Amino acid sequence: MFPSLDFLFRKGIGSRIVVIMESFPFFMTGKLIGKEADIVIVEAQEGIPVQLVGRIFHISLANLAAFFIENKEFPIPELESVGDIHIKENKHDSDLNKTVEEVKEVLNKAVGEIKEILDEAVWEMKGMLNEADGEMKEALNEAESKITDIERRHIGRDILFVLRPRQLSILGQVFRPIIVARLEKIGLDFVFLKDVNIRFSNAPDFIFPLPLFVPRQQIAIFLPFERQTQFPLV
Repeated sequence: MFPSLDFLFRKGIGSRIVVIMESFPFFMTGKLIGKEADIVIVEAQEGIPVQLVGRIFHISLANLAAFFIENKEFPIPELESVGDIHIKENKHDSDLNKTVEEVKEVLNKAVGEIKEILDEAVWEMKGMLNEADGEMKEALNEAESKITDIERRHIGRDILFVLRPRQLSILGQVFRPIIVARLEKIGLDFVFLKDVNIRFSNAPDFIFPLPLFVPRQQIAIFLPFERQTQFPLV
C-alpha cells in the first residue's frame, strides 16, 4: 500500500505525469518537477494549447481530479509523434573498433571512480534509510488506521465512482465525472484504480489507457458495480 499523495509525488519527481484537472487547462501530460505543501509543480508537454507548452504549472491538489505518474509497467505514451529517428551507419569498421576500445577504457576508469563514491555514500544512506524506515512505518500505520472495513471489502472489485467536479475534459472531450474501475489499492488520502472505464456520453465503453490515482477528497459516491451495465448519464 502507498502511504500518501505527498509520498507519491515526491517519489515521482523527474517522471512523466498525466493530470486531469477540474479547471483549465483540464488535461495535460508533462514532467513532474516538484511538490511543495499542497502544490504539485509540472512542466507542461502535451494535451494543452501550444502557447502553454514548456511552461511551469503550479497545480493545487484540490484541483486534481485524477492523475498518473508513469512507471516501468505503465509508461505514458506520447500524444503526438516526435518523428522518425534515423541512425547513420558507420562504414569504417576499424575506426569504429578503435572508438569502442577508447570508450571501454574511459568507462572502466569511470566505474572505478563511481565505485569509490558509492562505497562512501552507502554508509551515509544506511543511516538515512534507518531513519526513513521508522517514519515510513508510522505513515503506514496511520494509513491503515484510516482505512475503513467497508473500503477494505471493496479492494479488487469493480466500483462505480462519482467524483465531485461537475464535469471534466480530456483533449476537448467533456464528460461527467462518472467512472467504473477496479479498486486496486488504497492509500492514506487516495485510491489507485486500474481498467478505468470513463463513461463518455458518446463512448460509454472507453477504457483509459493508464491506471489512475484519485484523491479521496474528490470522491463523492462509490458503490460496487458491474462494468458491463449501461445507464443514462442524465
